[in-house]
Amino acid sequence: MKKTKFPEEVVVASLEVKQVFEFPKDGQTKPGGAEGKLLQLLSQHLHFRYKLVTPPDKQWGGQHKNGSWSGLIGIVNRGEADLAMCFSGISEKRKVATDFTEPYSENDLTFATRFPRMQPRAYAYMYPFDVFTWTGILIMLFLMPLVFRLLKAKKFSYSYFLLKLYGTLFNQPVVDTQFSSLILLGCWWYFSIIISAGYAAVLSSLLTVPIYETLPTTFEELASSVKRGDFKVLGPLRAAVVPGLYETGQDKFVYIASTIDKHEWYVPLNKYMAEETYQHKTAILAVRLMLNFNFGRAPLATKFISDDTSFILPVGIVVNKKFCCKHMLDSAIKKVNQAGLYLRLINEHLYKAWFNAFKEDSDTHRPLALEDILAGLVILLSGYCISLSAFFIEIFYFHLFKRSINKY
Repeated sequence: MKKTKFPEEVVVASLEVKQVFEFPKDGQTKPGGAEGKLLQLLSQHLHFRYKLVTPPDKQWGGQHKNGSWSGLIGIVNRGEADLAMCFSGISEKRKVATDFTEPYSENDLTFATRFPRMQPRAYAYMYPFDVFTWTGILIMLFLMPLVFRLLKAKKFSYSYFLLKLYGTLFNQPVVDTQFSSLILLGCWWYFSIIISAGYAAVLSSLLTVPIYETLPTTFEELASSVKRGDFKVLGPLRAAVVPGLYETGQDKFVYIASTIDKHEWYVPLNKYMAEETYQHKTAILAVRLMLNFNFGRAPLATKFISDDTSFILPVGIVVNKKFCCKHMLDSAIKKVNQAGLYLRLINEHLYKAWFNAFKEDSDTHRPLALEDILAGLVILLSGYCISLSAFFIEIFYFHLFKRSINKY
């Protein structure tokens, strides 16, 4: 039986993705990235040359309504390339159009966001209570003077009781003989002590520890944020990501996928890992390894990468169904995996990402800025304005009262 010889030249399709597959440039002759170096290993072992091409639409590959395929899957299916590799996930739907080699890695789909930002310190004095608690305190503060005035048979004005009860929130004493119901006054004292003590305790901790906004950390929280309209989820165009979410059958994943389809929240390849994509309240669906390549790993990652996983797809090389030597590729990939060579390539690029993240993290120190002391300045200026207003009102009231006496 004649032994099949591997072709001397093979057309290989891929996408330009940083740290994954980088096309030769600036005088280079070999591709870079983990997948590019894997291609070099295979070419050395099987003794073939390769010609690199990229699909015009720069997509991983999705099926159109007419049954045709786009991206890497399409270019291999049409015979314009023999192989394609760029973290290509193996799915049953794709196997109808192309073959795949033995898996050599896994696509663990998760999401990434920017890190939570520090809340403005100018509003720190409002953070100890939520909106409902502040609303309840204001209702009680304006309602109780009316109750005391009714019980006192209108001997004192509403504004008098309001100022007295307001002062108790700041631990100011009151003369109990001015209040007819000591039981009611005791309840108010208890209320004011709890409110003032709780506010002071929480405020002191908030001023000591920085306050950060809350961002989703799991797919459950992400789906809830999308339902509230607080977050936007972007997915790669014509890839296995969104279809894979549908195939899980779980409500949270199906909801995220359907929302992406409804609003067409797709991002092109050239902006997939771009910094501006992560500036707003946006989550990016991506393969964990690709995110680690670009942003590093915790605790030195430059983006928040969720520990949650939606689904996992095995990774293999896309092979045209008419290609002669898939079994030889399978054998070579098994040897690469058994020798730990691909894992070494992955760790090498992960180390580069970690080093870049470490350098970026070391440059985050900055001098004291105006926003750091803005809260104190706002409170100070507000106090000055109130004091000056009270001063001028007192002068005006004094002259008005004196003029009224002179008339009589």
